[in-house]
Amino acid sequence: MWAQLGSSTKYVGIHFWPVVWGLLSAAVETFGGFLLIIGLAFRPVCFLLLINLIVAAAMHLATGGGLEEAAHAIEDAVVFAGLLFVGPGRLSLDKK
Repeated sequence: MWAQLGSSTKYVGIHFWPVVWGLLSAAVETFGGFLLIIGLAFRPVCFLLLINLIVAAAMHLATGGGLEEAAHAIEDAVVFAGLLFVGPGRLSLDKK
């Protein structure tokens, strides 16, 4: 299962360790979402989720799905890119 998920990286030129990339992708989606909600490590998590969604969009576009299938990944990537620049706000756990 991890190898199938991680094999999506071949569409961005990464052909090694598909099991590791699949596990890391699932971990970023799971724990990254939680960290994003509480505002801990906000910008690094946004960056990792942005990379994850770029790979997802590339996979959808390369498999012939077109923009219709890749639209959700592209929209979410734009949201995370915006959040990366805006920051977590004043209620974040990282606030100093």
